[in-house]
Amino acid sequence: MLRRLLELRGHVPALVTLDEALARIDSHACDRLLIDTQLVPSTPLEGTSVIALTSALRRTAEPACRAAGIATCLSKPVLAAELWAALDD
Repeated sequence: MLRRLLELRGHVPALVTLDEALARIDSHACDRLLIDTQLVPSTPLEGTSVIALTSALRRTAEPACRAAGIATCLSKPVLAAELWAALDD
């Protein structure tokens, strides 16, 4: 469902592993990254806009997100309006 929402807004989503996502960030092959909070790397992410998705309460996931350099954390199921707002930031 998330893929379809992104496609409706003209985005081209790709489902990749964390290593592939980090490689895409390093090579500037993507401008946005949606990542599950269970996959947040221990080193800060830089150079791209990262949106974390969590099944936990947002307030419990936000500290780990901030430590990884992730400014936006959305709770699952993601509401379309929240996703659009995060992507427009």
